Amino acid sequence: MSTRCNRILSLATALVMGLVLCGDTTAALAATLTLPDSLQTIEARAFYGVTSVDEVIIPEGTVTIGAEAFACSSVTKVTVPATVTAIGSEAFYGCESLETVVYGGTVEAWNEMVSAGNTFPDGVTVQCVDGETETEGMVQTTTAVSGTITWVDPEGTCHQPVTVTLLRDGEAVDELQVTGDTYAFGSLAETDPDTGVAYVYTVSIR
Repeated sequence: MSTRCNRILSLATALVMGLVLCGDTTAALAATLTLPDSLQTIEARAFYGVTSVDEVIIPEGTVTIGAEAFACSSVTKVTVPATVTAIGSEAFYGCESLETVVYGGTVEAWNEMVSAGNTFPDGVTVQCVDGETETEGMVQTTTAVSGTITWVDPEGTCHQPVTVTLLRDGEAVDELQVTGDTYAFGSLAETDPDTGVAYVYTVSIR
């Protein structure tokens, strides 16, 4: 599991886990966790990094699953009712054990809900009421780095080329030979695909 997936137990998680433990303190935590019927929203990062739950059943009436709600957890199966209309960004990021999602709506409804991607790992089986589909994984967004070069050329003579080096987190990843006034690097990944941490881009000119 990536370094991003350190175990962080939020207050919301502790409260919900308490609902399970108070019923039977001898029960194994790896059993199915059925969330309360009154639950409408699973807060962002509510189960982030929790490694003690294998299966989660989200009740009818729940509307929203927050960003990173189950990210980096050990969950292997999730039941999602048709009442859920929004799943936050990276809600299941880093769930390496996740194999199956049971969804109470149609394949079309599921695809519309997760059309933006970035909610599930790639290749998870989604069992809908009218058939099966698979998740397509995270969507990698891109960015660009550009700038302007100010030349010190009082006599108007021709410029000698300069080298513009692009660094990502301090490591050189690309370079350009530039004789004009501008430079640009495009189609750069915004985040590390393994950790989800944003890259820092800088340039060196010589």
